[in-house]
Amino acid sequence: MPKLHVQPECRCPPSHPRVHPLVERYCIPNAVEDTTNDRVLRLNINAHPLSYINDQDMGTMWVSKVMSLQELDEGVTITVDLANGQYQVFYVIVQFGGLLPDSILIQRRKLDFSQHETGSVTEQPWLDWQYMARNCNVFDMQNNGPLPRPDSINCLQMPSDVPLLGGNITFSLLTTQPHLRPGYNDFYKTPALQEMVQAAQVRIHMKGQYHTGLGVNQRHRHFVISEITISGRCECHGHADQCDTSMTPYRCMCLPASHTVGNNCENCAPLYNDKPFRSGNQLQPMNCRLCLCYGHAVSCHYDVQADEHPDEHYRGGGGVCDLCMHNTTVSMRSRRPAPLDPRQTRRRSEPQTFKEHLKRPPRAREPQDYRIPPEESPRGTTQQPQFRIPRELQPWTQRHETQTDPSLP
Repeated sequence: MPKLHVQPECRCPPSHPRVHPLVERYCIPNAVEDTTNDRVLRLNINAHPLSYINDQDMGTMWVSKVMSLQELDEGVTITVDLANGQYQVFYVIVQFGGLLPDSILIQRRKLDFSQHETGSVTEQPWLDWQYMARNCNVFDMQNNGPLPRPDSINCLQMPSDVPLLGGNITFSLLTTQPHLRPGYNDFYKTPALQEMVQAAQVRIHMKGQYHTGLGVNQRHRHFVISEITISGRCECHGHADQCDTSMTPYRCMCLPASHTVGNNCENCAPLYNDKPFRSGNQLQPMNCRLCLCYGHAVSCHYDVQADEHPDEHYRGGGGVCDLCMHNTTVSMRSRRPAPLDPRQTRRRSEPQTFKEHLKRPPRAREPQDYRIPPEESPRGTTQQPQFRIPRELQPWTQRHETQTDPSLP
């Protein structure tokens, strides 16, 4: 015969060393009647703790207490705290070790990012995420109802071939069954769906038992969960390849080329606001763009009125430099630092291309006097003024006559 291994948690404690002969899950003291009410549970309440549901070991499981029918109808709620920040969650899987519930409600809670700015703490409400049931009438909803919008919520009917023990339920936000969720194949261009996957806490509320109507023994009126898997990723707005989850809150490792800052790469760097912040996607990085402040400012802000192409990321620009330094000011036309020296302003206003130079009207020349000034003669008489031809007005042959040295042979 094989040896029977009994864990210490399943043994009766020294104060109640005898197994109850009528109800074996209880232990009673020695030398008492079998009908005594002095009894304790044989199974230690810490034998299967709730921490077993996420220890990545399918051999361990959480076991609830044995409940009455009323307690089953009231249900059990399990809250999973993602601990160190808000993530983008794409699916939730609950692996049961016993009977499946009759109905399940999955909810989410987001973070209040205003806490970081004002220091106040505001508890966010729980948001419904997904309904599941053997019959969705328990929620006054239609079985496998439609999803007209990316953030719509319906009730999924659980299949009829649910196993008696060891089934599972899967909630996927980007699934194609039984109905296509709008935007599932274009996630980065669907803001409503991007908002719907955000969660910092997940709550699972279970009620009833799927196979209760089959005369399930009273000892099975409990819930058993071997593992809860929540799959997601750090919310880095497409500007990071990895994140550090060892700190609280987690911190995205923003790519240098994105020029973004913040724990979630949610803002542009101070000098990179020539376009408004945009999240990156698989095709376009949407990196923040540099303001042309020419080293005369340490920050800038975006002004949509200064942008000729506000709806495009790679054309136009509306960056306005803040607090210009080094004797510069902001030009009202280009919103860039403009020199205050009028001589520099004239040089900047001159034509910069050859075509513009040809379009410029000719500059009027001042009249010049080409007369040779009169010279005083030795006798004190004034000579008549003579005229000389400026070199630029002399004929070409006269300007380039060959000079010969008479001393040469």
